[in-house]
Amino acid sequence: MRTKILLFLLALFPAVTFAQSFPTDPETKKFTFQETVNVDSLSKDLIYERSKEWMGKFYNSTSLDFDNKETGKISKEGTFNVLITYDFKYKTDYVLTYNISIFQKPGKYKYTITDFMIYDSKNGAKTAQSLEAFYAKMRSQSKGDFVNKVNAEVNKTIENLKSYMITGQKKNEEDW
Repeated sequence: MRTKILLFLLALFPAVTFAQSFPTDPETKKFTFQETVNVDSLSKDLIYERSKEWMGKFYNSTSLDFDNKETGKISKEGTFNVLITYDFKYKTDYVLTYNISIFQKPGKYKYTITDFMIYDSKNGAKTAQSLEAFYAKMRSQSKGDFVNKVNAEVNKTIENLKSYMITGQKKNEEDW
């Protein structure tokens, strides 16, 4: 009897671990990743310069969608790809676009990653829809893997940003 209960609990465990979602802004109801990071030793001007440098290096482009040194805000659109497997055999490559904004104040900065859009790379950007709508329509068996992949990509971006803001150098994937 104990082994049956143990087997049942072990079978239930993967379903519980995949019951993940994205952080959601309570006001806008959009998936939003944000955090305020303290960097006490840095001035507002240095944080602003490092933010601009990081965006230029990380996104391989110096053009910004919004840049205002006085208000302490810069923003840019970013993209990454996610491969989703359906029914254990069908694979679709999706492109996710998002907006990243960095706000600067003396000794701290705040990043916000939001406004996610997603589209099938074969069909192009004209078929883009909000990530919230796409996620709501997804089959539940694919959601856990999808959330993990998107979170991994966003967390790579966040880690790289935080590392650069402290050191002033782009994080190298080969460093260990």
